[in-house]
Amino acid sequence: MEKIFDNTNTAEPQIFMENCSEALLEINKILKQLSDSSNNELFIENEKFKMNKMIIANFKNILKGAHKYLVNSANFGDENLQNFSQSFELYENWVKNSHYIENQIKDIYSTIDDSYSKNSSKLQNQDIIKQMSSSISHIEKSIKEKEKSINDLEKTIAKKEIEVSKLESQVHIIPIKFLSYTHLPETIFNNHIIIYAPYNGKLRVIKISLIQQNKYIASVVNLSKDLQYDYGFCAFPNDSLFLIGGKVKPSFFWPGQEINEYSVLNMNGLIFKDNSIEYTLSDLGQGVFYNNHAYFFGMTSLQARKNLAIKINSTDFSLTNMCFIPEAINNSSTALVDREILISSPVTENIFLYNIDNDIYSIKGKIKTNDPKLIFSIRKKVFFISNGNIYRLKMKSGVFENLNLPVTCSSYKLASYPVNYGKYFFFALLDGAIYRFNYISLRIKKLSI
Repeated sequence: MEKIFDNTNTAEPQIFMENCSEALLEINKILKQLSDSSNNELFIENEKFKMNKMIIANFKNILKGAHKYLVNSANFGDENLQNFSQSFELYENWVKNSHYIENQIKDIYSTIDDSYSKNSSKLQNQDIIKQMSSSISHIEKSIKEKEKSINDLEKTIAKKEIEVSKLESQVHIIPIKFLSYTHLPETIFNNHIIIYAPYNGKLRVIKISLIQQNKYIASVVNLSKDLQYDYGFCAFPNDSLFLIGGKVKPSFFWPGQEINEYSVLNMNGLIFKDNSIEYTLSDLGQGVFYNNHAYFFGMTSLQARKNLAIKINSTDFSLTNMCFIPEAINNSSTALVDREILISSPVTENIFLYNIDNDIYSIKGKIKTNDPKLIFSIRKKVFFISNGNIYRLKMKSGVFENLNLPVTCSSYKLASYPVNYGKYFFFALLDGAIYRFNYISLRIKKLSI
């Protein structure tokens, strides 16, 4: 196998990012070829084991290169501190995708172990297999052993207190922190994000290509679709947007009226539309996409209960009713935290936590405001923005901490799902304005697009 990239410690951030992506794709391709083999004995031949060892070694070298790059890119000055933060941001985004390859590697491990157990007596060179098994154990241990280092490093960067004596040790223990994705996100590999935002009764698609930490290029596509309002929305795979319900635009001859349709859009416009929902509904707010389903909580409807919770299959668009929410809510904001969903609404102070596996709710805490409460979650960090304040939720205790950091937004009602990139969340509000929330420094900036 060819050497995938060289001189990682001196590469520019963008080149380094591309090299990591190319390496990941190359490893995925080889792993797929190996896992597709239908002959176990062929799979565990000596040459195949050598290939596996090369794959794992290369994967480890990529991560080592990332560590070296982070150390060498920081010269401990204020200006270079931003370069360090930028490098860390690129590395962290790439690492998020490692969950995808980790699962494939584990499948390879499992196949090797099974084959070794079944065919050990037939193999001539068992030392190679034992060595590979030892390598498996070592890598699995290194993947799992570190948990909190990214948080520590983020705090250090935010406080600008990096010291020469501490930097290398901090960078060395950056963990491979895997996030659960239902698919391999194209947005990170393509180094761009997609935001859908309403504008003058139409829907526009904003593609933001990130060049450096504070530099970006934005391109805007205005979709011709007439946009209903008070719809529910959810991010779907492949940069597409799912819309459900809402109200048609009122006119002199026709008042605003709830509809029973759903539609899927992408950068090129409307993919399809269907009117097969059994009841009209609106004010669903922001949905959560998890395990091939979009989850929505609460609504306004003349034909259904207002505390209705539904999930929609993204493949066949079948609708399933879930357990009713304890309160009638609407215009909810939601966020996925592990296998649970946080739910807020402007019509209640309660913040609900929905357990996906058990289909039950609990009250996680209260925020005393009747304004919309935007939720942003990354790993186990959860932030709420409402009525000019930023709150931090401590998941274990359910305590909300008002950070006393004033923010100014023209509206506090989401019009599109938040998109995470590095230490930022990008999101659109009801007036179509695009904002960037830095969850490390806890600052919000309105973007000029």
